[in-house]
Amino acid sequence: MDGEYSYYREGKDYRMGKTDIPDADVLILGDSRAKSAILPELLDELGGSHNAVSLAQGGSTSVEAYYALTEYIANRGVPKKVFLSESAYHFTSFD
Repeated sequence: MDGEYSYYREGKDYRMGKTDIPDADVLILGDSRAKSAILPELLDELGGSHNAVSLAQGGSTSVEAYYALTEYIANRGVPKKVFLSESAYHFTSFD
């Protein structure tokens, strides 16, 4: 399996409402740069959100972000804020 599979499975279970993690006030979507650079726990400390969750995963494109967000909204409601961070590469090519 791809090295990102565990992140994918964790994110899918969360956005489908299959975990006991609460709904996010701030949702982070994007590729590996978003996964490694936008840290939910720091957003909680700095912004007072108290519940930021990252669904970013390496190699993802805006297409995956779109479907992750629509699944999230359908199962958990609309977050207050969404961070989307995609490399320009992922708008022109697929891994």
